[in-house]
Amino acid sequence: MDLKTLEEALIAGRFRGWYLNGGLLNETYTIGKTTRGWEVYYSERGQKSNLKIFASESEACKYFWDTIGGDSLTKL
Repeated sequence: MDLKTLEEALIAGRFRGWYLNGGLLNETYTIGKTTRGWEVYYSERGQKSNLKIFASESEACKYFWDTIGGDSLTKL
């Protein structure tokens, strides 16, 4: 899975509360590429929580999908 495929799946599944370009948006599941690798985390009040770092985009996207897909609060 890559970011484009992930974005399409999130839109099709009508998920909300996600962002695919890193950053610290409030109350948002986030994925982004950094110098350390691909970060996946929950952003709240300017802080990263549950931060996971992956070597590949594919691994990060799969983890992101599994995480947000399991959170019923992200569905419309």
